[in-house]
Amino acid sequence: MSKLITSKFDMLYTVNNNIKCLQLVKINKFRLKNEKIYFENNDINKNLDITQIGMFIGTFNFNSDDNNLIYGVNNLNNKITENGLGYVKTKNINNININFYKNNLNIKIDTKVGNTIFYVLDSNDTLYEIPLIFNENCARSNCIKSVYQTYARKAFAKQIPIYTLNNLTQQLICSKSNVHRIRKLNHQQNLYAMMRRYPEKFPIISSVKNMNLNLAQQRQYSNMWWRQFGTSQALPVNDNFGGFFLPGSDVPFVN
Repeated sequence: MSKLITSKFDMLYTVNNNIKCLQLVKINKFRLKNEKIYFENNDINKNLDITQIGMFIGTFNFNSDDNNLIYGVNNLNNKITENGLGYVKTKNINNININFYKNNLNIKIDTKVGNTIFYVLDSNDTLYEIPLIFNENCARSNCIKSVYQTYARKAFAKQIPIYTLNNLTQQLICSKSNVHRIRKLNHQQNLYAMMRRYPEKFPIISSVKNMNLNLAQQRQYSNMWWRQFGTSQALPVNDNFGGFFLPGSDVPFVN
């Protein structure tokens, strides 16, 4: 029987969300971080916020090293099978009874289900939640097997298998850079909108400070400049996200 080679994503990215894909074999560990639920992941940016967790058909185990936390899930009227060690209590949240566990929680998904919510309670009974979404891209996918004849000295003329990622997996990998670009673009356009609407939140520009004006007049001139800058810069110059060129401005030009 030929060997089956698969690949799996640890994280998926959309313009608005960082999705942590749940693991089938490993325990899905989490903790509270900056008053949010944070799941351990392999992203290079360890300060990255996890905004959603992705499930698929399978069985998943949740656990936390923080003994002060209890956790549960909206099982969608028992469409998701849940059980765990250390049942603590049941709490009514938005007219739905949620069972909370300590030590570990297992959930089993047998078929495609709708999106739901994973809940955490701390020792002060403060409620935290994070969307638990069904996303088949989080599951393992088969690699493509091709057979080639090798010309290596030790295995001359022998046919050997070569495994490559399938097209969907490659597209998802490549989409990360596009998502990053769109996020940067949205951030810049939000900044321009803020310049137009709230110019007083930005500093007085250096060219105005050299004028013989009182502080109120300096602020008035600076506000005019920030409004104009925000209006005239709908898109980054030459796709340059590092800086923008505008003669007389305090914003650096980066080539």
